[in-house]
Amino acid sequence: NLKIGTKLNLLTVTTAAGLLIFAALAFFTISRIKVGSDFFAQKIISNSVAADFENPPQSLQKVYSLAVEAEDAATPAARQSLITQIRDARKDYESGHQHYMQVLLSGALRDLVAGESNAATEAWYDAAEQQFFPALEAGDHARAEAARTGPMESAYRRDSAAVDEITRLTTAWDSENDRKAVAEVSSKTWMMAIAAFLILLVLITLGMGIARQIGGQVVKTVAALQALADCDLTIEVEGDSG
Repeated sequence: NLKIGTKLNLLTVTTAAGLLIFAALAFFTISRIKVGSDFFAQKIISNSVAADFENPPQSLQKVYSLAVEAEDAATPAARQSLITQIRDARKDYESGHQHYMQVLLSGALRDLVAGESNAATEAWYDAAEQQFFPALEAGDHARAEAARTGPMESAYRRDSAAVDEITRLTTAWDSENDRKAVAEVSSKTWMMAIAAFLILLVLITLGMGIARQIGGQVVKTVAALQALADCDLTIEVEGDSG
């Protein structure tokens, strides 16, 4: 039993509220998977891990080849340049390792990066610094080769095994991120579809109800006015709507 203006205002407010609900769902869905979102950030990290541990700076592949070149260097200057490159690579590795300790989430991947992979890599660099480089600088090629094929080779194999597992875990992590993103979009799409259907149903029901109330009274009033114009004063218009 509301006034016509109030009914129309109710219809307007309901429409606006429905649009806001739908817009909020759409915004939330986009914000979850857009550039800069948690999904996107985790995907960047997983791709970075895959790239860095299969190649420098987190991989020992390049520095291992540099060690072989240093052992076969023709001049002391060339040998010292290669040693310097290996030492610089260690600095890059340690910087990258600190970064991953800050951004990787707790779990098997972080434990492996912080544990066996780091231990093997540091063991390789320590053997190079404590045994391989002094032997090279002293011109003792036999001792240098023993260091490279002994403790350095052992550490390299440990690191390679750890990197293989890191690659497997990273691939699984990346796939899981993709699966979660697809599931998020799918669930929110269904939510938006259901919300749109319910909003439309409410608006149609409300709009048809208001139109029927207003239209019915108008039809009765027009009929009464027509009868009045024909000098019929007996017709009455009854209604319980405001």
